[in-house]
Amino acid sequence: MSKLTFFHQIRVDGGVRTGIEIDDTRALESFQTERDEFDPVLLWYVDIICDGDNVPREPEAARQWFLDNERFFVDLLLVPAADELEIGFDPEVRPFRRTRDAGPGGCRIVIIVSAMRRVHAREIAGEIRGVAESWRGLLTHLDRYSLV
Repeated sequence: MSKLTFFHQIRVDGGVRTGIEIDDTRALESFQTERDEFDPVLLWYVDIICDGDNVPREPEAARQWFLDNERFFVDLLLVPAADELEIGFDPEVRPFRRTRDAGPGGCRIVIIVSAMRRVHAREIAGEIRGVAESWRGLLTHLDRYSLV
């Protein structure tokens, strides 16, 4: 069984990191920074973790799989944003987490949303909608991850 993770993170310093991990190894990534001040503390993040025998194991195949299943993943983000996160959640309890057992190719999917501060937890539905609306653009702008 393989594990494929899409992640999107927003930092205090305005940095935005988006990427794909395959079996917990970073494969594709984009990082944009907005300020010169360095502060890597996360404000909020969303992870979509896909476990199954039919998830791709190569970076470009993983990107294409997320794109081919765009409607599924956009809905996966929009439904909790509208139904469960519209008024926010309590970040002190634990991250928001939902599991679906019937993802593309029969994979099991876990979506995790976390906000580090209460003010961001109250506004998280709009942020998650923004990720959903930018799904294709976020994926197409990912580059191969390099340690150098």
